[in-house]
Amino acid sequence: MASAWQSATRPQCAVQPWFDSNRGVASGIALSGTGLGTLLMPLLARWLIDREGWRAALTIIGLAVAGFGFVASNWIRRPPGLPTTSSSPWSHGSLRKLAREPSFQRLYMAGFLSSLVLLVPIVHLVPHAVRAGVAARDAAWLISILGFGSLAGRLMLGHAADRLGRQRVFCALHVALGLLFLTWTVKVGFITLALFAFAYGVCYGATIALRPAVIADHFSGPNLGTVTGLHYTSSVLGPLVGPAAFGYSVDFWNSDLIASCVAAVCLVAAGYFFAAKTPQLRLRRVGICQPQPRRTKRLYRVRPFALPTA
Repeated sequence: MASAWQSATRPQCAVQPWFDSNRGVASGIALSGTGLGTLLMPLLARWLIDREGWRAALTIIGLAVAGFGFVASNWIRRPPGLPTTSSSPWSHGSLRKLAREPSFQRLYMAGFLSSLVLLVPIVHLVPHAVRAGVAARDAAWLISILGFGSLAGRLMLGHAADRLGRQRVFCALHVALGLLFLTWTVKVGFITLALFAFAYGVCYGATIALRPAVIADHFSGPNLGTVTGLHYTSSVLGPLVGPAAFGYSVDFWNSDLIASCVAAVCLVAAGYFFAAKTPQLRLRRVGICQPQPRRTKRLYRVRPFALPTA
């Protein structure tokens, strides 16, 4: 399931080369489908399970996803003028060179810290609401509210990010997410938790939409998909460890205080590392990354980056 999910979200890389100055808006629209799914799928799954049973419901959902995914995959195209294949073969030397690039290291560390915490509310929001005294039936709606906020954030904040600077807004969103986590230390009612779920969903959805755009701003070129895939390996371990560690901490201390403070620190630190500068190297030979031809006026200058072949 995890492998299929990660494979399904990687087509977002196909969007980035088509856009330059409006890359944040394009990425937000392209990734708004996951926010819409988070909003609607719990309701659809519950209706199917009540009507057909959980086995038939999962079968219907799986076939529908496979069918729509196959159709949508045939719409993916490369921008005109972009090579259909990589300009240089992948090599261990290129990988080592990319791994030694300071900006890639900072982005990788930021991705790991962010992934540790981002999914915690999706996993623990309902149990946290029940501990706060909210009825279980009402608490289940919080996930859909978070999904609605996620959809709104992906669609609304992309334009602001393009105008104010995608990297700047991306870092600010992580700081905002960290501050929101501090509200977990207060036992509140359903209305306050619903506002938290919506606000967290807006910031969460915007970060998901802007992350591939920020990577494209740093490492653009025909091998952008490869670099993006390497960067997203930083988010493999975090979703496995983060939610579980948060739950163990709450059970051990019988409180959300320590876990929420640690989560806030991780998100603020991720925002700091995501503020990495664009690569400063200008290498003679073309490698895994190379600058795209400029099609429209940029809001800020991005220096090209290239790696040598082995």
